[in-house]
Amino acid sequence: MTTKKCLVIGGGFGGLTAITGLRNKDKDVEIVLVEPKEYFECVWAAYRSPFDQKTRDGSHFDLVAFCKSKKVTHIKSVVTALQAQEATLANGDTISFDVAVVAVGAQTPWQGLGRSIPENTMTTLEDRKAQMVQAGDKILTADSVVIVGGGLIGVELAGDAAFFKAQQGKPVDVTLVHSHERLCQEMNEKGSGMVYKKLEALGVKIVLNDKVNVDDETGKLTLTTSGEELKADEVVMTVGFSPINKLLDASMLNDKGWVEVDDFFRVKGSGGNIFAIGDCCSLLPNSGNQVMGNAKVMGANLKAALQGETNVSKFKKFAASPIMICA
Repeated sequence: MTTKKCLVIGGGFGGLTAITGLRNKDKDVEIVLVEPKEYFECVWAAYRSPFDQKTRDGSHFDLVAFCKSKKVTHIKSVVTALQAQEATLANGDTISFDVAVVAVGAQTPWQGLGRSIPENTMTTLEDRKAQMVQAGDKILTADSVVIVGGGLIGVELAGDAAFFKAQQGKPVDVTLVHSHERLCQEMNEKGSGMVYKKLEALGVKIVLNDKVNVDDETGKLTLTTSGEELKADEVVMTVGFSPINKLLDASMLNDKGWVEVDDFFRVKGSGGNIFAIGDCCSLLPNSGNQVMGNAKVMGANLKAALQGETNVSKFKKFAASPIMICA
């Protein structure tokens, strides 16, 4: 019998969840991971890692060792194009597969998070840690900081910036600007209110229902609605994630550029053998615990696809769980 092959694109929470789920279901299937990094990074620690060495040192593990333990072939490269049963790598090589999992995550402009397109990723842990320290130092040494965007990224960053500035005995001049009426719309009103009060207690100035205008010539910052000028030695844009999707055909994406999947993580228009999970796709909120909670679902569905199943009754529906709020 010919050994079946599963290609996993991306070594973050989504990719490793898919690998773990499938390996627990099938000890013999060939699994190939394409990921340029030699390490795994816990993304929810990335907000604090630029400021705190203990967090930085404890939020990574060796991806090579993980792959060895799961009998996975790790190819340190990037997939530039994905077809029905073949992927093209950056060097032009191709990989055939029976099923594939797209788990490339999403990108955001602040370098401290390390969420850039795969081609710009720091491939060694040493380089990634240096990048985090540099990003954190820019904020900690700035006399004034403006953070634009009050979603999960912005509030985490504002809180940590204020806390670690105060811990170092530096003035806390951190302003968080958000265009909506409350912070973190992913949460309910009670959760948003709790976040607001905690940031205020840390000394963060919060501006709601407003946007920041940046003068291209002078760099001057003003609030769009009030016209108030903002003082800022360091500006951090955290206005959300954007898709990483160049490897996919446009027919597989929704109107916002995210990978469109059904309730079983199968990619639209793929014929049922390409799956997607994590921040790159449309199914679950941007949350690691949501992804990890679907390891058994992914394992079962990948196994079913490898066996040639097409009947939806043979697939498991995604399992949603509440978004965690860290108090």
